[in-house]
Amino acid sequence: YATTEMGKPMLLVVNKSDYLSAKQRQLWHEYLTEQGWDHVFFSAHDEQAKLDDAARNQRHHDEIATPLAPANDRDTDDNNEQEPEATTAPETSPSSSFLELKKEIGVDTPLTRQELLSWMQGFATHYNCERDQRFSNKIQFGTLGFPNVGKSSVINV
Repeated sequence: YATTEMGKPMLLVVNKSDYLSAKQRQLWHEYLTEQGWDHVFFSAHDEQAKLDDAARNQRHHDEIATPLAPANDRDTDDNNEQEPEATTAPETSPSSSFLELKKEIGVDTPLTRQELLSWMQGFATHYNCERDQRFSNKIQFGTLGFPNVGKSSVINV
């Protein structure tokens, strides 16, 4: 529907691809390529684990680096954890080649979140997707899929 009736490009993000072996990802890559579908392999679970580890290490570092204040001076608010800063895709120059990006789609190992963001930016540039002033001049992406395939996980990571 999106491609035929609305004229929108489609990128298939195969989430949970950590469940697949490299051989299985290769076979899926061959099939999806035959179908003419742009696709990448990603694991939101693996990337979330990396973020969790980094946050845990940062908290540990902060605990070691910051001496404890007297009990009456301590902040007692347990909800003062800061949200991680939103990561945006690096700017892609017009000289960046979408064909170069297409060489690495996560067959051997699933893409990292930075690689996925770069891939999406290159995809949008290649297909001349327009930035929308209503959304801080950013390119809008839609997501769809069956229940429990990890749509929210991909967005949130």
